[in-house]
Amino acid sequence: MIRPRSVTSRAVATTLVMATFLPVPGFGTPLSLGTVRVMRGVQVSSDGGKTWLAASMAPTPLADGTWIRATTGGALLELTDGSRVSVMPFSEASIEREAHGTAIALHRGRLSLRLPARARLAIEAGDAHVRPAGDEAVTGEVLVTGDRTVGVRASRGRLEIQETAVPRRTMFASLEPVFVPKRPERRGPLFVTDAPATPPPGARAAFGPGGDSAGYVSDGQFIVHPGFSSGLTRPFPSSTVQLAMAKIPEPDRPGATPLFDVNGGYLGYESGAVFYAQAQLTPARVAQAGAPGGGAAGGSGTILGVSPAVLAIIASGLVLGGVVGVSAAGASGAFDGPATPFRPGR
Repeated sequence: MIRPRSVTSRAVATTLVMATFLPVPGFGTPLSLGTVRVMRGVQVSSDGGKTWLAASMAPTPLADGTWIRATTGGALLELTDGSRVSVMPFSEASIEREAHGTAIALHRGRLSLRLPARARLAIEAGDAHVRPAGDEAVTGEVLVTGDRTVGVRASRGRLEIQETAVPRRTMFASLEPVFVPKRPERRGPLFVTDAPATPPPGARAAFGPGGDSAGYVSDGQFIVHPGFSSGLTRPFPSSTVQLAMAKIPEPDRPGATPLFDVNGGYLGYESGAVFYAQAQLTPARVAQAGAPGGGAAGGSGTILGVSPAVLAIIASGLVLGGVVGVSAAGASGAFDGPATPFRPGR
């Protein structure tokens, strides 16, 4: 990630980011695939994920070949055929033009879909291709975990899933979800509609490394809810973040995001639409991660849940949560705590 070091460099970085979305005039076919709106905590890449820059929060044209990586934020894609696709927090996806419309590759995390009748959209997720089934409008969700397990559900209409691995099967998801290759053997919410509508009593606020509000943890489950509490005035110290990253098993580190409580206590990490609570890491995984030994027990984690209220706000293209103030001293200095008192259930 490239971090601007001054007002001038920040302006240059913003210009570069906007340039990745802007169409090039003079060609008969427009390069824009639609419009993208982002929240805080989103990066974009125009070179296949090699270089990432903070995305401009102003609505911008969506260029062919754009990659989007969201941590505690999200992005709303409004495509030229009328499709609205939300790249949810803790997700990574790439978008490109195909012969009959737009193709989105979901590398990890989840997409929320609101597709019009006869939408021209194809989604590549894990070992499956997902498309609208028939000519009716579709509202649904697609998720991909770190082990490439794919989950698909449609609350309106149907989605067609074609496996790319052998044996190849064609299935249809509606209110009854479909999983490829099989349903994960984990407890906790799988889809948006499975998550609790309101935070339960005693939920603990969770923050990303930058001090931005990510959601809350309750009963070993992490629910994405960026507006659950105020953001913090500064990021967590780099030493705190590095120590947390060292506790994450090596295979999970690419794309993993450690989460902390308001005092900097390590709660666990999110990787590939799955949250691994600190207390739930098995002894083998703790030893592999280099964490202190002990009787850690439990399962391998729970599927990431997303609050329906947060989904509605993301789908509207609005910015969530409070402003996180980051100073030069805060990047490496002591953690000063929250900007405002913690407000449960916000």
